[in-house]
Amino acid sequence: MVDEPTVLRLGSITNMQLEQVIGSVRYEHIELQMNSPGTTTRHYAPTCPVVLVPPRDMENLDDENCVAIVIDTVPKRVKRIYHMPTTPHDYAVRMYAVLRDADAGAPSRIVIERPPKSPVWDAVTDRLVRCSTNG
Repeated sequence: MVDEPTVLRLGSITNMQLEQVIGSVRYEHIELQMNSPGTTTRHYAPTCPVVLVPPRDMENLDDENCVAIVIDTVPKRVKRIYHMPTTPHDYAVRMYAVLRDADAGAPSRIVIERPPKSPVWDAVTDRLVRCSTNG
């Protein structure tokens, strides 16, 4: 039990939204699965390596054996491209199905365009970091 409201895992409701309703909220970055499922450092991980990259690195990606998961960017050459929704909610709805499908194709790696740095994207980014090999 905790003495104050504590976020154990980021979700679709941002800390700022919680604070507007209940006041101060503490966030604990948990490295080991303890109080909440999905809180291990490496979670929801495909079997092949997963790398998060900024958009400019995605644009320069030239690897015919890898799979790219993008929001806005188009890589030079890859085995397959998954175009993801531009809203955090819709992205989250498709994320795990896309990761499973991408992994099933046995690519050399999955390269994911890092989502925008914004509180509304924090939960999606958290899940992607947990499934990636480069965080």
